[in-house]
Amino acid sequence: MSRAQTIYDGLSGLIGQVLSHNLYPSIDNLKKMQRYMEYDVFTCWDCMSLIKEIYKKIVSVESPWFPPRDAYSASLFCGIIAEEESDICPDGKTYASHFDLYLDAMRQAGASTKCIDDFMKRLRNGESMLQALELCGTKSFVQQYVATTLGFFKLEVHQIAAAFAFGREAIAPTMFVAFLENVRNGKFTEYQEQLQGIIYFCDRHIDLDSSSHLPKMLQMLDNLCGNDEQKWREVNEVAILSIQAKIDYFTQMQLDLSKI
Repeated sequence: MSRAQTIYDGLSGLIGQVLSHNLYPSIDNLKKMQRYMEYDVFTCWDCMSLIKEIYKKIVSVESPWFPPRDAYSASLFCGIIAEEESDICPDGKTYASHFDLYLDAMRQAGASTKCIDDFMKRLRNGESMLQALELCGTKSFVQQYVATTLGFFKLEVHQIAAAFAFGREAIAPTMFVAFLENVRNGKFTEYQEQLQGIIYFCDRHIDLDSSSHLPKMLQMLDNLCGNDEQKWREVNEVAILSIQAKIDYFTQMQLDLSKI
């Protein structure tokens, strides 16, 4: 068994907390669903940013071009980034990033994109990520979660890869299965058409993350860390931190949604 797989298996307790979190059943009406999406779109954006941070640490992203720093990791990761940035849309004909798929799902569900639109506008105008996050008006617990993600950027590539592998790809299938069980129950029967976008988004991640992205990320971590015990300790530390950050984020969101 690979070292990355061993770490993954050892995280089953924390991942189980994601699966059994009370956030999902607490989303019991359309207004709460819309609010959930208005918050969670920021975690979609910071995941895309996390991916780009890994990418630029293993390949040349500017001209003049230079060979990849790690060709095997680049091979594993390029397929992931292509699907994250240009995946098939629900119509089966066009393509979009997962972030744009989420925005489309929000509009279809009647959720407001005001905060995320303002955030992206501020970034395009040159504001720092943390400054834009604070000024766009999103909740403090969303800011904290995204700030934790951005904090990984200053680390080494194996640690950033660990944040993505365990804090995103390892928990996404579990998270989205639980989410969809709630969406497809009787409380949302009359809104199924309105929620088709978010259902597609979740189904797509369940498929990609479990069958392709997570196995590739575990291979990539084995390649990046080799037999370096210090790197493996750092991978495990980041893995725990990134999953716990998601649990804490869910807990704070649940408290917020309870006020609706």
